[in-house]
Amino acid sequence: MSQNVTEILSDEAIALLRAGFDRGLMYAIVRKTLNGPYPAVAPWTEFLMGDLYDGEGPLGHTQRELIVISQLCAQGFVAPLATHIYWGLVEGLSPAEIAQAIILTGAYAGAQKYVVGIRVMGQMMRMLAECAAEGPEGAGLPNVAQKLLAMYPGG
Repeated sequence: MSQNVTEILSDEAIALLRAGFDRGLMYAIVRKTLNGPYPAVAPWTEFLMGDLYDGEGPLGHTQRELIVISQLCAQGFVAPLATHIYWGLVEGLSPAEIAQAIILTGAYAGAQKYVVGIRVMGQMMRMLAECAAEGPEGAGLPNVAQKLLAMYPGG
């Protein structure tokens, strides 16, 4: 029987992961990942990171992440979904809030989207628990990012 995805990470593990997160470094990693294969997308990436993610507006970082998680789940984009599950968690979402977004997405986008999304969440929670078990260095963004990037085609 599989473990409840909302119970995989302890409060201490979540705190370690949040302490090891650096939004500026995350933006730099995203820029490198998106711009590396085709540098001409840099203006789009700058718009994404600047105006949409860090710009002024009525939505905070956690609300933005809930929307992105739902959209990626509905579209079945596994690796980006995994990234935004992590990103949402370190921006302040609880595992229960993330799971609720995934099940609501499945209710409207189809049960298979829920199945894939909740599996990705479980994989992410287990991977993040392993990172946190390594202590502050393991829970830091550089270590987590290395493992996340390995999920993308071509690493």
